[in-house]
Amino acid sequence: MAAFSAAGIPVLAAPDPARDRALGPGLAAALAAVTGEALASDLRREELSIRLRRAALREHGAAARWRGLALAAGLPVPPHPRVSILLCTRRPEMVPFAVEQMERQRGVTAELIVGLHGFTAREAAIPRTRLPVTVIEASAATPFGEVLNRMAAVASGSYLAKVDDDDWYGPDHLADLLLARRYSGADLVGSAAEFVYLEPLDVTIRRCIGTERFAPLVAGGTMLVTRAAFEAAGGFRPLARTVDGQLLQAVEAVGGRIYRTHGLGYVLRRRSAYGHTWRQPVQSFLASYQEQWRGLVFNELMEDGARWRAEVRT
Repeated sequence: MAAFSAAGIPVLAAPDPARDRALGPGLAAALAAVTGEALASDLRREELSIRLRRAALREHGAAARWRGLALAAGLPVPPHPRVSILLCTRRPEMVPFAVEQMERQRGVTAELIVGLHGFTAREAAIPRTRLPVTVIEASAATPFGEVLNRMAAVASGSYLAKVDDDDWYGPDHLADLLLARRYSGADLVGSAAEFVYLEPLDVTIRRCIGTERFAPLVAGGTMLVTRAAFEAAGGFRPLARTVDGQLLQAVEAVGGRIYRTHGLGYVLRRRSAYGHTWRQPVQSFLASYQEQWRGLVFNELMEDGARWRAEVRT
């Protein structure tokens, strides 16, 4: 049962107390949520699949087992890796929202590097957070990629995670990226931009994007790269735009591997193309989609999205 779950395969199973004790409370609870009715929905099945995989790998994966054995024997274990979150913004009004998205991350040791691009800390209300915070200020004339490189230079983590200031992130976003990095062995991992909120139209769409595979493209606001791969690739290119795509190409050019994991812990907010470093128009997202909902809609893995939904609709 643990192996099926680690592979993301939902299984309908009768209650079995002895089995559940062996699986552990987290995996047992995820398994109990699998019902025939839930599996009838493609989206609900994917949610169940991800919860099963998380629980199985965190409780029964090789790394978890070795740590458990070492702790039981009184042996020291290495600390969990630190993730340095690179949050660069040109919009002072988005800083509180973006910091809150990172504050809610769980199951990961992280620090926050905030890049203020074109304004100073006196002009931005940086809220208090449990995360260690470092602020970098850069003039508006500084290329976006150069600002990101300055931020990476002061980061202390063995992983660098780039996030956007206006997108929504589920509480397990970073933990899922680290998990995908562990089971894929990739140098850079990222999520699919599977869910997109088209703000001018007040519509949320789910796009059909292949996930859990090695692929050359991931969502730019979800990239997590090892420090070694980042440095081998030469960091971000000192450009005003296309820095995400350039980094992906650079990682592949030095022999790095890129892995695209699920997109259920991330919702891309798409405003008008003006003002974005990625100039794809809103209408292009409607060319191909799997599902569509009116308004801002979150799947269950996003958790606690009611307040943001209300804020967007006002």
